[in-house]
Amino acid sequence: MVEELLKKSDNVVYRFGYEAIIQNLTQIKRNFDSRSDTGERIRSIPDFIVIDTEGKPLFLEVKYRGNGLLREEDFARLKKSTVIGTQKLFL
Repeated sequence: MVEELLKKSDNVVYRFGYEAIIQNLTQIKRNFDSRSDTGERIRSIPDFIVIDTEGKPLFLEVKYRGNGLLREEDFARLKKSTVIGTQKLFL
């Protein structure tokens, strides 16, 4: 839904995060521990790279919450992200 909304606003959108690569990770699941340091780093990758109408790239993390509130674990994962300085959160 968010991806389509961004595209309809003339942005170029690339799926980028954990969910986008989960298919590849499941192939190595027996060797991949999602709770390891490496696993946590992969899980902290933003969901999308968005190129706005001016050509500027933006890392975008999307959280779907019924009540509109972030959880403590959301903040912890954002802190672990290696691109936190340029990352935006869309709730």
